[in-house]
Amino acid sequence: MRKSATRLVLLATAVLAAACGQNSGDTGAAAEFDRVWAAAVNIDSVGVSNIAEGDTIVSESGLTMYETTGPIRYDPDNLTELFAWEFYAESLNPVKLLVARFTHDRAEFELIGESEVVIPRQLGPNRLILREPVPIGPDTMYGLFQPEGPVVPFRKIRNWKSMLTVKSFERPLMRRDWFAVYGWRFAMKVFWRDAQF
Repeated sequence: MRKSATRLVLLATAVLAAACGQNSGDTGAAAEFDRVWAAAVNIDSVGVSNIAEGDTIVSESGLTMYETTGPIRYDPDNLTELFAWEFYAESLNPVKLLVARFTHDRAEFELIGESEVVIPRQLGPNRLILREPVPIGPDTMYGLFQPEGPVVPFRKIRNWKSMLTVKSFERPLMRRDWFAVYGWRFAMKVFWRDAQF
């Protein structure tokens, strides 16, 4: 690995480990985050750079959202996996990360991975490691499901495209025509790394 990439991984490890330890209050969860993060190679992310910038909340319960403007980068020559996520919580309602495959010529979103339903540990930033990493393939995108009420705020962004619905969540396929497009960027991001074997 090049020196600059190594420094980036070490810097990201230190910053996020410190933030996790300060915010969590759960030393066991913070230690697990530190351990998994430190073992990762070539970490990258997609999502908002500052998750505290969300200024509006969706009032509907049962919201399913997929982020289509910032799909997860896919490299066919390098196996990668989504292994962690971060979101800003405005409430302590349950939330779930969704990972789907979608192309505009398909009629459905195909669910390829998800987190367990989680209750945010705190209001504000929450960082979580997935129990099972999700392999990243072509046309992989992330989203969220808020089964009981609003959790993650958003900010309106010009030329942004998130797809949302309040129809009942279904797996493994959800019809594309159930979703409407909004210029809303939700206060969340996902992290991926070289696949671990």
